[in-house]
Amino acid sequence: MRLTAVNRSPFRILLADYGALGNAALPIVIQSDSALDIDLIDDRERAIDKLQDEHYDCAIIDCTDGDGSAKATVDEVRRRCIDTPVIVVVGPIDATRALLLLQSGAADCVTSQDLDGPRLSCAVWNAVRTDRAERSLERAKTQLAHHAMHDGLTGLPNRSLFFDRLDQATAVARREGSALALLRLDINAFDTVNKNLGHDAGDTLLQQVAERLAPVLRRCDFLARIGDDEFAITLPAGASLDDAEATASNLLQCVRQPFVIDNHTFTIGASIGIAVFPVHAETADRLSRRAESAMRSAKRNGAGFVVYAEDEDGGGVESMSLGHELLSAIENDELVLHYQPKISMLRSRVCGVEALLRWQHPRKGMIFPDAFIPLAEQSGLIEPLTQWVIDAALEQCEKWRRRGLNFSVSVNLSAKTLHNTKFPNAVQAMLTKWGVPAASLMLEITESAIIGDVSRATETVTHLHNMGVGISIDDFGTGYTSLSYLRKLPVREIKVDKSFVMSMAEATDDLVIVGTLIELGHNLGLQVVAEGVENAETWDMLRDLGCNIAQGFYMSRPVEADSLDRWLVDSPWGLGPIDNSDDRRLPAASLAR
Repeated sequence: MRLTAVNRSPFRILLADYGALGNAALPIVIQSDSALDIDLIDDRERAIDKLQDEHYDCAIIDCTDGDGSAKATVDEVRRRCIDTPVIVVVGPIDATRALLLLQSGAADCVTSQDLDGPRLSCAVWNAVRTDRAERSLERAKTQLAHHAMHDGLTGLPNRSLFFDRLDQATAVARREGSALALLRLDINAFDTVNKNLGHDAGDTLLQQVAERLAPVLRRCDFLARIGDDEFAITLPAGASLDDAEATASNLLQCVRQPFVIDNHTFTIGASIGIAVFPVHAETADRLSRRAESAMRSAKRNGAGFVVYAEDEDGGGVESMSLGHELLSAIENDELVLHYQPKISMLRSRVCGVEALLRWQHPRKGMIFPDAFIPLAEQSGLIEPLTQWVIDAALEQCEKWRRRGLNFSVSVNLSAKTLHNTKFPNAVQAMLTKWGVPAASLMLEITESAIIGDVSRATETVTHLHNMGVGISIDDFGTGYTSLSYLRKLPVREIKVDKSFVMSMAEATDDLVIVGTLIELGHNLGLQVVAEGVENAETWDMLRDLGCNIAQGFYMSRPVEADSLDRWLVDSPWGLGPIDNSDDRRLPAASLAR
C-alpha cells in the first residue's frame, strides 16, 4: 500500500507494522507534510528485508508491542548493515531506555503518548537531514583523501601514494621470497613541448601519455606520476626481469606513436630505467634510486630502456669514491661558497646575493655542483650538505651585516630537504646561532620539488614563511607548477629560468614567454628575478618589461666573499652613493654599449 501527497521532491519513507501508527498518527502525518512519499508494510520482518533491497530516506517502525522489540529491531537493522535511518515508535519508556535505543543506532525514539503528525514529521526531517549531512561529510572526506594521494592533472596515484605502495610491495616480496620489478619512465623532449607549444600543451601531453600507458599494463601493475614528466610502474611480486623488459618495450612503443595537440602533430619518446628487487636493491628507497640511475643512463644513451648495472650510479667506482670523499669534504672545510649579486632594476644596485656551492678538491681542483650534488642525493648527504651551505651563508651574512651591508642571501634547496618537515627547525637554530633576521635568508626551490610531494612541500614552505624566511621559485617556467598551488604557497619571488632570458633578444617566442612570466608574477603579487642576464640589451629589455631584479654575468660572475667585497666598492652596481633624484637611472656600464 502506498500513500503519497507531493508538491515538491519527497522523502521516500517506509512505515512498518503500522497498527498504532496507522490508527493514531498516519492521517495527520500525510496532512501535515506533503513532502513524504510513504510505503506501508504491515509486517516488520518484510519491512527489514525491503530496507535491505531498496533505497529509503527513512524508516518508521512501530515497536509498541512490548519491551525489547525496539532494541531487537534496531539491532537487526544494524546487523544487516542497513544504513537507512530508523525511527522507532515505542510505548511509554523512561529517558534511560530511550537513550539506550539511540546509542544502539536508532535515528530517533518517539513514544506513543507523544505520537502525533507534527512530532513524527519533525523526527523524519531531522533523521533524513542528519543522515544526508553525514553522507556528505563522508563523501567529502573520501574526496579529500583521494586528492591528497592522486595527481590532479592525470588522476594517477601521486608520489606519496606510489612510495607507500612500493614499501608494501617490497615487504610482500621479501616475505614471499620473490622478485619485484620497478620501472621509472621519463618523457623525452618534454621541456621542448612546453617551450614551443606552451604549458597547456605540456599538460595535455602528460594526460595523453597517462591514458596510453594504463592500457598497456595489467590490472595488478601499479602506475603513478611521481614527478614533472616522470612516471613509475611496479610489477608485483613474482615479476621477473624478462617481464620488466617486455613491459618496458610495450610502454616505449605506445609512447612513440604520434601525438596531436592544438593541431600540431609530433612524436616524442621516453627513457625507462629498470631495477629488480632483491637483485639490484633490498629496500624500496634504494630500488627507486637505482631505477632512476638506469633511467638517466637510458636518457643519456638514447637506449630506450636500461636495466640497472653497478656502473650506472654516477660513473662506477670513481664516482662512488668521490661520493665517499664528499663526507670528508664537509667535515674538512674543503667546500667554499661563491656569491653572485642580484641587482634591483629600479635602483641599479645590489639587493641580495645567491650563494653557490663549490668543492675545492685537494687533487681534482675546483668541482662544480653538477658533478657532486647527484652523489649527495644518492648517498643521503644532501641534507647535511644543505645545512652546511645555509650555515656558511648565514655566517657570511652576519659579517656583512656588522659592516652595515644589509642585503639578503639566497640558498638552493633540494626536493628531499624541502620534503623534510623538521628542516625549518634546523633553519631556525642556524638563524639564532648567527643572529641573522629570518627575512635576510631566501630559500630557492624548484617547481618539480613542489609537485613531487605537494602536501609536505606546502607544510615546510608555510613553516619557513611563518618564521619570516623568504621563499623563491627557481627555474620558473621550465617545470609544471599548477597556478592553484603557486597561489596558495607563501612565495616571495619567482626566478625566470635563464634558458628563456639568455635568448630573448634574438628569439621572439622567448621574449613573449619572459614578458608573460613577469606579468604573471606581478599579478600574483610576487617579485620577479631574471637569471642569465649577459648583456646590456637584455638588461634594457627586462627593465622595459618591468622585471624587478636581474642576475647574470653582465653584472658579475659568482665570486668568493673577499672578491665580492671589492666588487661592492668598485662596481657601478655595488653599494656606492645612490642619486635618489633618479632611482631609475642605469649605471654607466649599461649606458656605454
